[in-house]
Amino acid sequence: MKKLLLLLLSTLYISSYAQSTPDYPSELSTALDTLKYYDTLRDRIIPIAIYKSKEKNKEYNIPILLNHGWGQNKGGDYLLYSYLAVCLATQGYTVISIQHEQTNDPMLAMEGNFIETRMPNWQQGVKNIEMVLQQLKKRLSLSTV
Repeated sequence: MKKLLLLLLSTLYISSYAQSTPDYPSELSTALDTLKYYDTLRDRIIPIAIYKSKEKNKEYNIPILLNHGWGQNKGGDYLLYSYLAVCLATQGYTVISIQHEQTNDPMLAMEGNFIETRMPNWQQGVKNIEMVLQQLKKRLSLSTV
């Protein structure tokens, strides 16, 4: 619980800092690579975004998975937290953001017992993460993924 609270507070701080500070790292200092992986077992396309620093002296051996959660099946949510991804990438991290839901997926339940009603969405998200991590191990040669 402590780690979650720290992560939330850090995210809020970075967000407010990014909006109020003119020298905040811009997207010009990072490289963005967007990919689409195809999960043959589930017949599903999984879009991802990978952010890295453009600085030559930064090491990219520490990946961070940016799990933004679920939107409203509009797509493109994996790109919405670029301010956070850019900040982390300029510090030398490789930031990976995954688009979980697709436009034709069932909407996330907004009522009922969420542990029951949202479980299928969460299970799909876990499968998305597992598939992407397998692909990234091959592509990026990241031993820590």
